[in-house]
Amino acid sequence: MHKYIVTFIAMLLLSSPVLAKELLCEVRKLSLGEDDLRISEMEFTYEAYQRSVKLLKNMPKKLIDAKNLRRTVDSSETWIGYDTSLRFIQGYVLRTKALNEKSNENISRFCDFMKRYGEYAD
Repeated sequence: MHKYIVTFIAMLLLSSPVLAKELLCEVRKLSLGEDDLRISEMEFTYEAYQRSVKLLKNMPKKLIDAKNLRRTVDSSETWIGYDTSLRFIQGYVLRTKALNEKSNENISRFCDFMKRYGEYAD
């Protein structure tokens, strides 16, 4: 009995759309000399989503505790982290929906997101 439960759980995990390794969108090619800031579809994981939510949750405390609030607010590091976190949250939600529902509309929505926001903020 135990063997069947383990097998069932393994099959469930391996077939989970969220863990799927399939690419939904065409990968954008880099121009000559362009820095590679692209975010891979495979980077939109639940773990990346959790890290991004945590960063956003901690941002008010970071600002309140800042020794130099103006420097922290004006820091590009603050806003790059903020913008990239938003991209990971939105990308994870869109990709998960596209993988789970397999509708052309949801896949198209995710691929449009990838074309427009599928790179790290800079």
